[in-house]
Amino acid sequence: MVTSKSPSEPSSLSLDVVLGVVASEDRRLILRYLRSTPDSGTTVDELVEYLANRANQGGIHDREHITIILHHR
Repeated sequence: MVTSKSPSEPSSLSLDVVLGVVASEDRRLILRYLRSTPDSGTTVDELVEYLANRANQGGIHDREHITIILHHR
């Protein structure tokens, strides 16, 4: 039987899953951005804008590419 947890309950992730998520610099940037936003969340466009602005520091480069990456990962 599968039970769903409420958003306030922490979920249990394996160490491999956690390390896989934070292995990518781009994913770490996404997590950093999400931590800094209010609990009301953010839009994909806002996240793309943030990542595009950070691209000058050696991350992902163009907005269309960023949007595709976000959609497929």
